[in-house]
Amino acid sequence: MPRNKISKKEKVWKHLIANPLATSKEVASKVGCTPNYVHHLKSTIGTPREVFEAEAKAKAKNATSMFTTFDEAISRAPIRDLSVGTTWKSRVVQLLITLAIMVVLISWLYVAWL
Repeated sequence: MPRNKISKKEKVWKHLIANPLATSKEVASKVGCTPNYVHHLKSTIGTPREVFEAEAKAKAKNATSMFTTFDEAISRAPIRDLSVGTTWKSRVVQLLITLAIMVVLISWLYVAWL
């Protein structure tokens, strides 16, 4: 028989994954268990709080510092290779394809006209 109920342990982990910097009291009040139980579960992972704080700080820094000014955005933008050989090669291929399509269409129209 499938189990539809989520255990307190699963609720605690779900909340801790979503909010790794939440205190044991905050998680306990949201989930409906004791802060000691939350502390016990947190102590089983072995990852210190400083690691989560550093990740949150790095995320915040990346979110605010990414392309803060127009000049920074331009300096980080990817540069296309516009050397003469590649540009003309692609233009010639495009021209040949266009001409081939035109020849087919004109031939079709000529045959349809007869």
